[in-house]
Amino acid sequence: MRPVFSLGFPMCFGALLFAGTASAQSPEEFFENRVRPVLAESCMDCHGRLRRGNLRLNSRDAMLRGGDSGPAIIPGDPDGSLLIRTVRHQIEGQEMPRDEDPLTPQQIEGLIEWIRMDAPWPEVAEGAEEAAGTVLALADEGLSPGARLFVDRVRPVLERSCFSCHTDDERSGLRLDSRERML
Repeated sequence: MRPVFSLGFPMCFGALLFAGTASAQSPEEFFENRVRPVLAESCMDCHGRLRRGNLRLNSRDAMLRGGDSGPAIIPGDPDGSLLIRTVRHQIEGQEMPRDEDPLTPQQIEGLIEWIRMDAPWPEVAEGAEEAAGTVLALADEGLSPGARLFVDRVRPVLERSCFSCHTDDERSGLRLDSRERML
C-alpha cells in the first residue's frame, strides 16, 4: 500500500492554502494587505510624488495612464503588465525596484493576483485623504520637517527641471537623484 502523504502533498496543500487566502479576502482587503504595502515600501520613492520615467504609481488611473514606457498595468493581464515584467526583471535596463532588493516571490504573486482581479483600488471615504495621498503618507511616514520640505517643495522642481539630464544620463558628470550624488 502506498503512503497517503508524498513529498508533493505539502507543496500542493501550500498552494491551495495560498489560493484560498486570496479568495477569502475581499478585493479591497487584498489590496490593503498585499498591494498597498508593496507600493508604499518599494515604489513610492521614485513613482509617488517623484515621477521617474513620467510614471506615478499612486492611483489606479495613474497606473493605467502609465509613463514613458506605456501603461504600468493591464487589468486582468498580469503577464502583459509592465509592472509585473519589471519586478520580475524581464526587461533589461528596467529592473525594479532600482537600487533596492528585488521583491520577494510572495510580493510579486500578490501584485499578479491583484492585476488578475482587474486591479481594484478601493475608494477612500468622503472627507478622507485620496487613495494617492494615503499611499504617499505611508511612504512619507516619519519624515523630519526638513525632509518633508524637500519632498514637497524641492524634489518636484528637480523632477521637472533637472532629472531629464542629471539622473541616468549623468550629463556633465552630475547626478541629482540622491543626496550623496548632490553632495
